[in-house]
Amino acid sequence: MQVRNDEYNDEYSDEYTHTPPPRPPIPPLTHSRSRFLTAVSVVGSYPFIFSAMRDSFLRLIGSSTRTPTGSVPKGPTIAMMSALTGASLVLKNAGFVVSFNGAIMGSAIIYMFPSIMYLSLTKKRLAAGTMADTGRLRRERTFNKVMIAFGIATAACGGTVTVLDAFVPMVLK
Repeated sequence: MQVRNDEYNDEYSDEYTHTPPPRPPIPPLTHSRSRFLTAVSVVGSYPFIFSAMRDSFLRLIGSSTRTPTGSVPKGPTIAMMSALTGASLVLKNAGFVVSFNGAIMGSAIIYMFPSIMYLSLTKKRLAAGTMADTGRLRRERTFNKVMIAFGIATAACGGTVTVLDAFVPMVLK
């Protein structure tokens, strides 16, 4: 038995199809407002993101993020800005950057970060003596190390497929 909404069917469709009513058009002002807000978001957040990226890179290589006078080192800033500008001149497809980042960070978030956090926590607790070194703990730590290796492998595979798809698509066909 089929339940029908006769008013809906009579107004918007025929006897056999149930076509929904057409959506009202989006006003053109909404498109330009969305584009404007996106541009403000990108331009406004870029200095914050770049500053955090530069400071993280300097900490990663073991350098100080500030000079003795309190200013930011200019050499790394100029080098990173030049590298980003050069990459933006070469890469015309922003979708590639998003895909590559998704392939790498997806594997990192799913497989590597939780395992790294667990290994770090258990290492600190073992060093402090608040956790006993049992066979189960050793197996679990070994499993987490395997998960990190698996995450690196999946990130490499995902990144490779993304690069091949963007630059040499006939290889994947």
